[in-house]
Amino acid sequence: MFEFVDRAAGRTLVLISGWAFDSTIFSSLDLPYDYLLFSGDTIELFEQQLKKEVAARELDNISLFGWSQGAFAAAEFAAKYPRLVDEVTLVGARSQYEDQAVDRVQRYLRKNAHLFLSKFYKECFSKYEQAVYHRLRDSLLADYLKSISVEKLASQLDWLRNKRIVPTSLKDAARLTFVHGREDAIAPAAEVAELANRIPGAQLILFEKTGHIPFLRNDFSNRLYEK
Repeated sequence: MFEFVDRAAGRTLVLISGWAFDSTIFSSLDLPYDYLLFSGDTIELFEQQLKKEVAARELDNISLFGWSQGAFAAAEFAAKYPRLVDEVTLVGARSQYEDQAVDRVQRYLRKNAHLFLSKFYKECFSKYEQAVYHRLRDSLLADYLKSISVEKLASQLDWLRNKRIVPTSLKDAARLTFVHGREDAIAPAAEVAELANRIPGAQLILFEKTGHIPFLRNDFSNRLYEK
């Protein structure tokens, strides 16, 4: 469920991917941490399994990097265990996904999963990022489409429909940063801006001409640590 990547950093970052992706989406990410990569297969067990992992590795504190669906898991963990979490980065986050939207996606999945996911992956990129999309489409995304599990994806959607990022729950979160693409078609930038404004001390980094996966940008790390 978790894979540890020792990068000789001396501090640990937990990476939680989005729906219909897995930890391989983070393969090009270069941040100054050792990584704990969450497989994403059983998001409903994230909190329980992360607590076990932290205890087994005798970690005093961790940083969280939650993207899209993973942002809900990261926010929930940070809200429950603020003394354990040193830093929280929420990428491509929303305050919630409405039941009707989740129901619609589940119908599309069961009707033609390959067609729907192909469209979904394309929508994760802005019109300015087509070179990146085409590169991933023929490699990583192609692998995802070969291993589709409709049941697994539908189960994750059931978990997602019950999740909310509540501003008051994150008032004690240390170093909370929202990172977002201005052209995000999955999670509107206006929504995350409102969410960040309601949390004292939260910072918002917006990437222009960028869709739902800003951490694929070459300048992502530099922008993140300008703060």
